[in-house]
Amino acid sequence: MMKGIRLSHGAVFVTDGVHTVRLLPSGECGVSPVLYGSLEWELRCEPPHTWDYISEWEIGNLPDGGGEKIRAAFEKIYAVTDDREESALLFTDAKDFFAKAAAAERLSRESEKAYAQRMAEGDSEARERIILSYLPAVAAFAKRKSRGKCSLELIYRLIASLEKAVDSFDFAQEREAFSRRLTLAMKKALTEYIADK
Repeated sequence: MMKGIRLSHGAVFVTDGVHTVRLLPSGECGVSPVLYGSLEWELRCEPPHTWDYISEWEIGNLPDGGGEKIRAAFEKIYAVTDDREESALLFTDAKDFFAKAAAAERLSRESEKAYAQRMAEGDSEARERIILSYLPAVAAFAKRKSRGKCSLELIYRLIASLEKAVDSFDFAQEREAFSRRLTLAMKKALTEYIADK
C-alpha cells in the first residue's frame, strides 16, 4: 500500500513502506534522496498549507501520468534487487551501504579516464561504475563526520553529492584531483543536512 506527501510547489514523495520515490514538478521521477519518514518529521513544524498527505488513489491519478511514473519507479527498484551491480546504489539501511562500499572496487587512473570518456558519450553504465568506485570514500567521510550515527538519509545525500560531482568533473584534466572536488561536495551536503535538521 502506497502513501504520499505533496508539497505546495508540486513535488510528491511516495513510500511503499520500504522505499521512497520522488516525483518532481518537471516530471522527473526516481529514488528519493530524502526518506519518507524523515520528510514527514521535518514537515511537522511547517504551515499546513505548504504540504498535505495524499492517498493511494490520489497517487494513482496524479496529472500528466504522474501515477504511472511513480509505479514505474517502484517497479524499477524491485526489478534490480536481484542484480548486485544494478542495485548497488539502493540500500536497505546504513549497514547495507557500508557493506556495499567495502566491496566496491577502486578504479585505476587510466580506467577512470576510459570510463569517463564512455560516460561523456552517454554510457550510463560507465557513469555508475565511476560512482561505485568512490563509495568507499563516501563511507569513510560518513563514518568520520557522523561519529558512528549515520542515517540512511545522510548517506543518500552524500551519494547525491557524489553523483553531481561526477557529472560536473572533467576527468581528462590533471589540474585538480576528483577526490578534492568530492570532499568539498560532501562537506556542502553535510552542512545542508545539518541545517535541515
